[in-house]
Amino acid sequence: QPPAPPATDEEAVRTAVQQYFDAQARKDAGAALAFWSAAANPRPTRDAFVAVFGDGEDQFVVDVQRVVVQGAEARVRVLAVRTRVTLRDGRQSSARTLLQNAQIWRRETAGWKLLRDGPFAEEIADEIIAAAAADRPALFDQHRADLSRIRQAISQRATMAITLGRDYARG
Repeated sequence: QPPAPPATDEEAVRTAVQQYFDAQARKDAGAALAFWSAAANPRPTRDAFVAVFGDGEDQFVVDVQRVVVQGAEARVRVLAVRTRVTLRDGRQSSARTLLQNAQIWRRETAGWKLLRDGPFAEEIADEIIAAAAADRPALFDQHRADLSRIRQAISQRATMAITLGRDYARG
């Protein structure tokens, strides 16, 4: 008997997140790409997924820490530990990577689709940049443990604004 559909939007998003990582663990680029909205910008390509999958076997332990659904959009904070086991010169080795991502999912006709998947520091950088100057100190205090990653995200945006658009004021 097929599994019952998720009872809530939050459950549906949590299920989609897990399935997305499962597709990556299987190295199924087509299935992983199917989770992405056609409206996502940037949207990963098949070649990008194949490059990320690389050699070896992957396993993911996924912890969906937070799902906030507002209308047709869901903001997700996910921690995933990726363990890659490779075989080189007859020796097996493993490497672990911690992914601390913020995802934005949107409800579409075909179900929940990814609009953005990246380091959570990017999401916090959005919040800080959008905040009034008087509100920023409280945000810095709230995210003190992650300030180095947030500074890097903001710095990269400033560099891109200046380098690509010659927009010094924005940078």
